[in-house]
Amino acid sequence: LAPKKLFPKPHRSSIPTLACVAMSSFAVALLLSATTSMAQQLHGSKTRGNASLQLLRAPPEEETPAQQSQLAFGTNPSNESDVWNSKALESLGDNTSSLLSSSSGGCLCVFDLDCTLSTRPIGHVRLSSMGRNFRQSFCSSCHLAIITAASYRPIPGIGQQVAGCNGGCKARTASRIAASHGVEPSDVYFFDDKAWVVAAFSGTGMNAHQVSCGRCGGSAGEIRSARGVTFCR
Repeated sequence: LAPKKLFPKPHRSSIPTLACVAMSSFAVALLLSATTSMAQQLHGSKTRGNASLQLLRAPPEEETPAQQSQLAFGTNPSNESDVWNSKALESLGDNTSSLLSSSSGGCLCVFDLDCTLSTRPIGHVRLSSMGRNFRQSFCSSCHLAIITAASYRPIPGIGQQVAGCNGGCKARTASRIAASHGVEPSDVYFFDDKAWVVAAFSGTGMNAHQVSCGRCGGSAGEIRSARGVTFCR
């Protein structure tokens, strides 16, 4: 008697079926690999996007298009001072503990730049008497900041600066900086050469004084801790 075959020969019709199953399994494996790679790329892109959003935040609704055009937010490479502009104002109060330079003062002095700390109305800075001597005033024991309608320009001794901000924007920004330092509105002192900018501080509880009266550039004697909102006579 002939021995029985332990493994019967597969039916011819089953060979194409096995080939199709093998090809389908290979296709599924390729699809899973491609999906995993795409998910990793999307996760990396999202992570990078979130990192950039920590630096650039949407501007407040009340900012004008001119103020919104100032988009940079970062660190001044020359002296590592903190630099802000109107695009980054909403971040004040969220991450200020790591961003703002420290001071032990319980007050805040905020200066305009052109025709206040500088004797020029715009462009290159030429320090005025106020710009050279503010550290010899009561402001030396306060937090210091600059809010300018123009572009950022470094001033020795003042690390915090907001650029592209004018009028009511200056009052709102000064209030935000003060809050970030825990300074009461009554202990904020603002100095600017323009009467209409100083007027924006009326009713805020902050002190604001028009300086540079009759000239371009403030004097050291105009830095005073008087209460209220005052103008040139």
